[in-house]
Amino acid sequence: MNVLLSHFRVAELAQGMAASTKVEFDLYMEHPRVARMGRRDADDWRSRHCVKVEGGGSVPRPARSFLEASFPENITAELESSGFDRPTAIQSQSWPIVLKGHDVIGLAATGSGKTLCFALPALVHISAQPPLLPGDGPIALVLAPTRELALQIKGECDRFGGSSGVTNTAIYGGVPKGPQQRDLQQGVEIVIATPGRLIDFMDVRLRLAFARYLFVSSGIIVGTRHLLDCPPLYFAIDIGHPPSPLFCQYIYTLSIGIANIV
Repeated sequence: MNVLLSHFRVAELAQGMAASTKVEFDLYMEHPRVARMGRRDADDWRSRHCVKVEGGGSVPRPARSFLEASFPENITAELESSGFDRPTAIQSQSWPIVLKGHDVIGLAATGSGKTLCFALPALVHISAQPPLLPGDGPIALVLAPTRELALQIKGECDRFGGSSGVTNTAIYGGVPKGPQQRDLQQGVEIVIATPGRLIDFMDVRLRLAFARYLFVSSGIIVGTRHLLDCPPLYFAIDIGHPPSPLFCQYIYTLSIGIANIV
């Protein structure tokens, strides 16, 4: 399986931002076995698993097991009971990168576990932030092209977020807005949204001031032009409230040309 990851540092806090608003993005605690991995060993692992990483700076070593990923105990227990022996290649390499506070664009085949690549670090990031008050708006925003994918992502967030106390809601078209709006008003840490329904709720002042973690499915950019054609949605992504949100994108294709577009 071929995997391509691009990583780049999160933007620094804007000048003049109050110290009390500072958000720590580097939440990675490297496992001792990973720390003992030499550079050649890490390169050999990437070569064997067809993983290529592009980007500036030092690339974190891959986490070859769920234990080496150094997630909180409740998340590690869920992973170990999931029926899988070890992380997939893109999970092994991307978990340390995202937890270190790097932005990521990832390419891998369908079925390679990309949802958990961004969902599990999101849980860690959210758990490290102060609790939300009702109406504060989400900490993590996930944009999905279809209702089906939004519900699939929600299912994974439900499964792994329950033991962390992290709440989520999925907002999508074709159903009444009332229940979705109530979820948003009560306050959830993760909002999983399709573009049209997100625009609907932007019109009723969905707050994104606390959004610090952003995931965009490639289907939003490739296959549709919502990001380019809909200013309200583009504003939702270009949040404009420092610090800049951590950006993760996992692309459901192996096309290098699409990565260049992003």
